[in-house]
Formats: sequence, C-alpha cells, structure tokens
Amino acid sequence: MKTPQFDILAPLRAKLFRFQEYQFHVSRMSALPSFRNSCLPINRLPTELLQLIFDWTIDPSQGSVANIFLLHVCHHWREIAVAYKALWTHIVIHAQDQGTGGGTVTANLLPLSGSADLTVVIREVLDFVPPSALGFKIAGTGSSSGLTSRVLAELHRIKDLSLVVAARALRSGLAASLQISAPRLQTLVLSQCDGQFWGEDLHGPIPSIFSDLPVLRELSLTGFPGQFSLALAGRAHKTLEKLTLDPHWRSEPVSRTELLDTLRRLEKLTALDLGTHIVSSLPVLNHLIVDTPSLCTLRLKGEASDFDWLLRHMCLPVAISLDLHLLGGVFTSDATYVSLGERIAEIYNPANGQHVTAPLHHAACLRKGGTSQRGYDGGVYLVLTDSPDVVDECFDSNGDGTQAQGGVRSWRTQHCIHRPPSPHTHRTLKIWISDRLTMPSQAESAQLIWRSLPLHDVHTLLLDKTPMGVGTPGVGIPELYRDFLPSFVNFVAPMSSLRYLTLCDWSMCWVQQLLLASPPPAVIGTASSMLFPSLQSLTLSRTPSGKTSSSTKVGAHFPLHEWPSSWGHLSEKWAAAEDARTLRHVLERRADACQPQGARALQEIVFHGYSGFRFDFCQMADVVERCYIDGKLRTR
Repeated sequence: MKTPQFDILAPLRAKLFRFQEYQFHVSRMSALPSFRNSCLPINRLPTELLQLIFDWTIDPSQGSVANIFLLHVCHHWREIAVAYKALWTHIVIHAQDQGTGGGTVTANLLPLSGSADLTVVIREVLDFVPPSALGFKIAGTGSSSGLTSRVLAELHRIKDLSLVVAARALRSGLAASLQISAPRLQTLVLSQCDGQFWGEDLHGPIPSIFSDLPVLRELSLTGFPGQFSLALAGRAHKTLEKLTLDPHWRSEPVSRTELLDTLRRLEKLTALDLGTHIVSSLPVLNHLIVDTPSLCTLRLKGEASDFDWLLRHMCLPVAISLDLHLLGGVFTSDATYVSLGERIAEIYNPANGQHVTAPLHHAACLRKGGTSQRGYDGGVYLVLTDSPDVVDECFDSNGDGTQAQGGVRSWRTQHCIHRPPSPHTHRTLKIWISDRLTMPSQAESAQLIWRSLPLHDVHTLLLDKTPMGVGTPGVGIPELYRDFLPSFVNFVAPMSSLRYLTLCDWSMCWVQQLLLASPPPAVIGTASSMLFPSLQSLTLSRTPSGKTSSSTKVGAHFPLHEWPSSWGHLSEKWAAAEDARTLRHVLERRADACQPQGARALQEIVFHGYSGFRFDFCQMADVVERCYIDGKLRTR
C-alpha cells in the first residue's frame, strides 16, 4: 500500500481561489454604482433632454473647462457630454492661465467642439508668440499666448469674440492671426487694457484686421484710434446693427466728415454708443443730414457742443432712446445748452408726431455715485420716458448698465406689484449731469437743456436719495435752491401735472421741505404756491441700508432748523412718531393750499419698509383717503 503524497501547492491554490473569489466580489461591488446610476430616473431621460440640462450648467465666466465634472458622473453622462459638441464651444482664456495647466486643459477640450460655432473670451494676453514659432505644439506648456494662437486658428468658426489685450501683445504679431476672413463672426469686442496701440506713437499707421466680416452684427472697440475703428465698422456696413466706439484720449480724433460718412453707410444700425475724443473740435459746415431710420438707442458721452452738433446732423426716429452723459469738462456757452435743449425737444415732439407717439409721462431723478466703468463720476441722473418700466430699470442700475443692490423692483415684487418687461424700445431721454455741473455756478447753464422739454406733461416721478445742495443763505436766493441741487429743482419744479410721486430713502424732514416749498421764480407757467399742485398719490420707500428718520442730524446741508442734540438719543419709536407728526403737518398744509375747501390733500399714501412706523389713519382721514403700509390697506 502506497503512502499518499502531500500536495505542497494545495495551500497556494486555496489562497488563489479565495483571492479570485474576492476579486469577483470586488468587481461586482464596483459595478453597483453604475447599476444604481442606470436605474435612476434621470438616466432614463432622453438624450436631447439631458443635453438641454447640460446647457443650463454652463458658466459663461469659466467656459467649457467648468463642464469637465460631467465626464465623471457616470459612463452614460460621459458619452452624452462628449458627443454634445455645443457643450465645449465656450472658450475662456485668463491671464493667470500662463504658467499653469489651465491652458493645456482648454486646448485638449477644443477638439470636442468639432466644427460647431465657438464663443471665445480672451482676457489680457500679456505676451504673444507667433504661431510659426510654436508650431501649435502647446501640450504641457500652459502658455497663455500659445493657447491664444491655437484658438485664433479657429477664427473661421468663431461666432462671438471678446479680446482684451495689452499693447505689447499687439506689437508682437497678434494682428497676423486676425488678418483673415471671419465668415461666422457675429459679435466682436476688442479692448486694450493699457490704452496704447501698436507702439508708443498712436498716430502711426495701423495694420488692418479682419479682411471680411460678412455677418458681423455687433462691434465694440475700446481704446483704439478713431480711424481704425471707423474703418473696421465700414467693413461690416451691410450687417452691422450695434456699434460702440470709445477711443483712448491720446488717440488722434477723426474728422466729422468721416464719422458722418461711416454712419451713413450703416443702414441697419439699431444701437450706437460713442465715447469722448472721437471727432475733432474743429467745426465744419455744410454737412448732409444722416438718416438713421432703424436706430433705436443712441448713447453719447462728452460735451454739450458735440451733442448739439451730432444731433443736428442726424435724422432720428421718434421712438428713440437717447442717453447723454454730460461731462462739463470745458467751457460751454448758454446758447449751446439752449440749442441742445431745443434739438432734443424737436426729436421727442415732432410737428407731425402728436398722434403717433406716446407722451413722456414718467420721470425720475436719481442721485448716484461714481463707478469704475467707462469713467462714470458721481452726479444726477435725469430720466424722461413713456414707460414706467424704464424708470424701474434706471433705479435698479448704477447708471452705467451695471446692476445695483436692491432696487424698486425688489419691493414691488415683494408686495405683489408685477410688471413684465417689455420687448419694445421706449421713447426715453436720459441725461447724466456730472457733479461739476451741479454746482450753482454751472447749474444755471446746464438747466437750460430741459427748458424746452414738456415737463408739465409728467404724471409720475421717482426720486432716489436726497439731492442735497451746498448753498448758503443769502439775499435773493430761494430756500429751495439752498437745500437742493439747482439741477434737481429746475427739473422737477415745472411738473405741474404730476399725480404720482415716489420718494426712496428720503427722511421726513426732506419730504417736508420738498412738498411745502414754493416754486422758484425762474419756473415759467407755475401759478401754484407749492410744488406738484395736482399730486394724488405719495409713495415713501425705505430700504434696510437707507433707513432714515427725522432724528438724523442734517447739519450744514439743512440750515433751516436747529435740531436739539437730545434727538440723537431718541428711540426708534419716538422717531417714528415724530415722522408721523411731520407727515401730518405736511398733508394739512397741502390740503389748505392746493385743494378746494373740504377736499383731501392726497387720494392715497403708500409706505414700503416702514414696519415700525406709527401712522394713525383715524387722525389722517381728513387729509388722505387711503393708506397702504407694506402692501396692506390701513382702514379707519
């Protein structure tokens, strides 16, 4: 009988079997997430619907690089995201991409877009290397200039291009990448971050770019010489709809003839924005009038003399939105201001347009500070329009198109007052009066602009922030001019037909000064002893950041009263009670002065943001018919 031999490999086989069994279970466990994801309802959605959801995830500030996370959710999402070419068409290049891997990632994602139209944003190309020196081999370099070369090589399929560059990048050969045709380009935004173009001499020859722009609709040029800008706009004269020109102050201005000739060629132009230092100051006579029947928006920044000349050489449609940023940096005669006002009045009140245009019933006077964009300083923003929506938009913005915190739309939405935005362009006049023009020495001349405007037709008025003046008591100076800016007084005083008045962040003492003041003697056609004799509704709005009350010490800006020092220690309850007494005094005085015997001063008064306001409607019923506090009707 043979003795059985011991299998020395048996333990190894057992361990190998257990390892294979463990590996099998691990593979099963690793497949569970995919199985679970495949069972989710979102993965059973149609591919088209998932692509639509992916579109909503695009961050315009980050571009397609921010969509990489979609590739790591599951295999199903990865397949859909890779196949969806529109998801990889937003290219954003920042200056900080130089020396990092951000440029390499963007370059590797570019082929995923296939042949789809691209939206490209390039910010601050500090150093540029021509494509011939790179050979398009930029993998692993992370060079911002190399990535720019790679992206601009796709110019034939770029739809929207925004390029912010430095002068040394332009001098290094960037123009060579732009001297070709752009058959799909619809929006072009070019800006210089240092204000110089092609060397230190701004008067030298400038190489042309974009030999053909067959479908360009929107063009914005900032910091480039006027001749270069007008030449580029002329290449797209058949299709151009929006044009923005803001040259550098050191660049040589173009002649007025060149500007008018270019505008005459732009037959489809709907929006025109012209900055300062575009045309020369030398007057040239015998110019033909430029007809712009499609123009809906005209924005001008500069001096009154330039505005008057350009408006008198343009035949503008009646339904025009005119935005004038008046700098007041040079001396301007009173005759120029009067001429500008008369021309504006002709535009908005043509002889044959009484029955085809809506009257300018809505106005606003906004006191806003300066912003960093386009050199906006502080000043007074005057608005005259045929739509209340325009007033709301101006209140919610900073005056330069940027959005402000809060605004009239916020509390109107909060209190269920909804106004859907209108897609139509409204007849609007906006005049930004710089702080240097609000001083008494120059305000008398600037206010001549709106002497010819139909301010007596205004029905609604919105006033934001108290336009406090800096005047001092003196002989022959009306008290209204001492306390408020003269530009503000001369704008609102002629509004004898005003029915609805909204005051935002006005303390009650300033409300008293406004509603009980007499019209200045310079106002023509006002026979009432108080401002706004036809006033029917008063709305007082107070934002959390602008809470004020009568306990606020006015100081030098309010010299008519001596406020006791103990008022600064009053509680909010006592201050609210004092506000209510002041308001009642105002309404009683207006009831005696503006209305027939026995009539009330107002039909309604509305409060927003006055949660702690003590308003006894039972004691006010003889001067006001209805009272609303935060959207709720206060009854007797």
